[in-house]
Amino acid sequence: MCKHEYVFSSWCKTCKLCGLESVFLSLDKYNVFSAPLERGYNREQRFRMKVDKLLCLHNGPNSTDPIWKYLDSRKLFLHTPFDVRQTIRRSTLKQKHYDALRIFTEAFTNFRVSLKSPLNLKKLLLAKFSNLYHRWVLCGDPSFFSYDWILRYFLEDLNSPLVVYLKPKTCRKRDQKYKQKLNNFEIMMKFRIVTPQNSVL
Repeated sequence: MCKHEYVFSSWCKTCKLCGLESVFLSLDKYNVFSAPLERGYNREQRFRMKVDKLLCLHNGPNSTDPIWKYLDSRKLFLHTPFDVRQTIRRSTLKQKHYDALRIFTEAFTNFRVSLKSPLNLKKLLLAKFSNLYHRWVLCGDPSFFSYDWILRYFLEDLNSPLVVYLKPKTCRKRDQKYKQKLNNFEIMMKFRIVTPQNSVL
């Protein structure tokens, strides 16, 4: 029977030995103007938001956000996701909303990528992320992955055409680092080598 050594986050506790996860709610006593229940930081929720925007299951930035007016004024020069990304990159806007690149491409260009079942793809991507996240918790690695890198890795593994909307690979060293990290996870899980978790989830 497991003796349970828990790692705590703001919304759950996870056993480092067996992976048992218990969710709990706590009161936010710091800010009197906040909601009574503390939401905390949720990696799976953050990844889900990126997936929703990529699959156009999200509306993108608010209609009053200046990014819409900025892109609309340059739509004659927009033809591909690359054009949209480069145009946003050259802007001086504080919020560039790169995660909504496909939404912008759909709105301002004729470029399209068709999907047979976006909801099934979302379900698969979230399952892959959940599996990766729980391996990360069990292995006790002090640092997590880049969400953009994870999404690209999953889509390339699935041979999905949606990679055209993602940030291009710019650092070979980082790419190798994350691939080595995944390989280490496989080895550690195979031999059940678990190290203490030193980071806040």
